[in-house]
Amino acid sequence: MLGRFRAGLTYANVMATLAVVVAVGTGGAYAADTIGSEDVIDGSLLSQDIKNGQIARADVAADAVASGKVLDDSLSAADLGPDPVTNAELAADAVASGKVLDNTLTGEDVLDASLSGEDVLDESLTGADVALGGLTSADLADGSLTAFDLGFNSVGSLNVSPEAIVAADLHDDSVTSSEIAANAVDLSEMDSDSVGSSEIRASAVGAAEIGLDAVGTFEVDDGTLRPADVGIKAGQTTIDFPEVPGHDCRSVALDINRNVAGGETILINPTSNQFSEDLIVTAQAIAGGSGFDAIACNQSGFGIDPAARLFAWIVFGSTTR
Repeated sequence: MLGRFRAGLTYANVMATLAVVVAVGTGGAYAADTIGSEDVIDGSLLSQDIKNGQIARADVAADAVASGKVLDDSLSAADLGPDPVTNAELAADAVASGKVLDNTLTGEDVLDASLSGEDVLDESLTGADVALGGLTSADLADGSLTAFDLGFNSVGSLNVSPEAIVAADLHDDSVTSSEIAANAVDLSEMDSDSVGSSEIRASAVGAAEIGLDAVGTFEVDDGTLRPADVGIKAGQTTIDFPEVPGHDCRSVALDINRNVAGGETILINPTSNQFSEDLIVTAQAIAGGSGFDAIACNQSGFGIDPAARLFAWIVFGSTTR
């Protein structure tokens, strides 16, 4: 039998047998593209089993890469394709400030109505961060704005809600005439007893600004009213009355024109006390005329020829009370 084995032993048979032994003993070799998922024991491949940079997108099955398969802090932007990460791929609270590249987020990256005051770093927002017209009343917390938050001349009438500003919102002495539009303030906007002389510009208040019966003795500073403040017009004139018989009167036309139609009243008074106490001097509008008469009446029983005297006069209109 040994003789027959030797007779069949050739060089080719020996080399074939050695090749099989070597292949089995060393683990063998595989042709390209012959190893599939079923040839690999589940969970057995490690990083050192894979040559660097050899796994491409085509080699990874859908949903094959989960968080547990990725080494922490190992992925970078170069490992991700264009726009691969959507909201569905991100776990809750996965993206913190440190994960976002500075100055890369825009309005399109932020969900509508998703930001609150707690999400914004204190004193971090500037005018450049807020879109024009982007802030509304609903975005601002009650009592959140102060003068320090507003730029110079930043708030106009269109930015303030009707009747939104109350006295508590205004700093003392902060509002001047330049901040108030013409005819913007009426009685309902003014607090009782809040306006004093220091708030009123000289010659700014006329009869049209004062309500009927609004001014009494308590509203007028002692010794400050002049005839021109209470009448239509006022002035001085010299009156030279003729001799006035006892218990009689004489009149003199005054050089004062009547500017208001009907109902005027005129008061005259001598500018000095050097005038007879027996003479009573009054004045009245000329009926149907355009001027006034001064009238001197003698209360004594003998005639009086008064010297010319300087008189002050003031004319009141029909609506003056």
